[in-house]
Amino acid sequence: MAIPAQTQYNTYNPDGVVTTFAYTFCAFDDADIKVYADDVLVSDSTYSVSGIGTRSGGNVVFTTAPVAGIAELLIKHVPSFARTTDYQQSGELLSDTLDDDADRLYSIMQYNQSVAGRTLTFDDVTATAMVLIGNAAARMGKLLGFDAITGLPGLFVPADFTATTPTAYINTLLDDADSATARATLEIVKNAREQEGIRYTTAGTAPDFTITTASPAVSAYVEGHRFTIELNADGTIGSNTLNVNALGAKSLKQYDDAGNKRSGVCKSAQIAVVEYDGTDFVILNPLPVYPLSMVRQTVQGGPIDASGYPDFLPDTDADLSLVTQNISASAPFVVCASQGFGLGSDRIGVSTANLTFTCQNGTNYLYVDVSSAGVITTGTTLTAPVYSPSLATGTNTFNYTTMTMYSSGTTKAWRVFVGEAIAAADAVTSTIAYAYNGIYESANYGLAVSSSYTVNHNVGCPFVYDSVFVCISTDGTYAVGYEVPVQTIGGSGYLYGVTNVRINYNQITSLSSAYALYVANYATPSTYKTLDIAASKWKLKTTVKRSF
Repeated sequence: MAIPAQTQYNTYNPDGVVTTFAYTFCAFDDADIKVYADDVLVSDSTYSVSGIGTRSGGNVVFTTAPVAGIAELLIKHVPSFARTTDYQQSGELLSDTLDDDADRLYSIMQYNQSVAGRTLTFDDVTATAMVLIGNAAARMGKLLGFDAITGLPGLFVPADFTATTPTAYINTLLDDADSATARATLEIVKNAREQEGIRYTTAGTAPDFTITTASPAVSAYVEGHRFTIELNADGTIGSNTLNVNALGAKSLKQYDDAGNKRSGVCKSAQIAVVEYDGTDFVILNPLPVYPLSMVRQTVQGGPIDASGYPDFLPDTDADLSLVTQNISASAPFVVCASQGFGLGSDRIGVSTANLTFTCQNGTNYLYVDVSSAGVITTGTTLTAPVYSPSLATGTNTFNYTTMTMYSSGTTKAWRVFVGEAIAAADAVTSTIAYAYNGIYESANYGLAVSSSYTVNHNVGCPFVYDSVFVCISTDGTYAVGYEVPVQTIGGSGYLYGVTNVRINYNQITSLSSAYALYVANYATPSTYKTLDIAASKWKLKTTVKRSF
């Protein structure tokens, strides 16, 4: 049987359905056929072979079709190099036996030719034989390469090769004496600067803090840069920044107990670890704990007038765009919006710039919404908010049993009402700024019989109140500064003392008797007698507190 020139392998891309694959070379034994799936040898127990000894080849038949997704199914001829025929002395020399042995030899030569085609060899016109590379001792410390003149392979010491000239930049790295200098060349700064034992005391004028780094210098902000700092002054709520190496001021932030990033708290001598997150410097130290007395769902602070009362709303405005006043970095507007109890139940909103409320003609109830980042946005409504101990109903209802604000129905909102504005003819004619922290204490005001005194406390929600007589000149056994609760005494159809009357969420009126004013007789309390006080020696003072 003649053996033509044959490729010693066949490749396929299985589809998961076909089980029979042809091979197109002559093989003399089942073991001479190897099958690989993506370079992994396939067990011959998974297939059978037909066509052994046939010049044109045969088939590999799988019991189960190879799965789709195999990049390459390779059927390869790997002939045995063993001689299995023994010619007997004086025995018969059959032509079939000689022919089979010759075919095997040619098959092996074709296999070797296939292997040689995948090796590094000289081209056909190179007459020089392969140069021996020597024994182990001769090869030690040498590189296998090709001679620059002859092009022949050989052994060379590293100095025999012409090195590529490094760039100027690489040369600046190669001559660095230590790791710190190399990091500076590569513009790499350790993320954990505190591990280098460096603490920077800030400079600059608060809230605009600055630091200048030591070696290695920071030439650009990189996400993950971390510094340990000690603040040189108190910061300002909502506006603190840090500028490193004059690269630009970045806001100082920290995360609250709900995982929201908000304005950072900065105090003089505070030691803080800060990390740049790509946008801001984040203070990694734990947040300060709010005191248990913190008043929720209210304006907690802002600009005040000479008497200590809220002063963030102008009395009037020429149009319906009501712009606040006096809010600044030194007098930030701070609100607490609440939803329930536990971690993340409060949001602190801060503004260091004046706000604008877009009003309508009528009585506008002014509110702010607080984002998870502590950003304040404004809004108005002509419908008064409802404060209720039951489930939310209607528009803008605050359930003070669950401490949750609802914008409508059961829709929760981080919303705080902060004041009122009355508008007519497309202009704001009057305003009310709600009391900070839901509390109001009046100054001492006049006292006379048959008089009424209206107090604008501006708590703006359900409240409890109390009025007291304040002694301003010794009267009986009462010394200056004594405070006595107002009393109403009835008798014979007449009213004596002072009566408090609630007008609305923002006002109460104190009504004095038309006859006489009395307090308990401090000198003889056991006699249950009263003291007829002189109106010129006493004044009134009223305190109002939110009732929830």
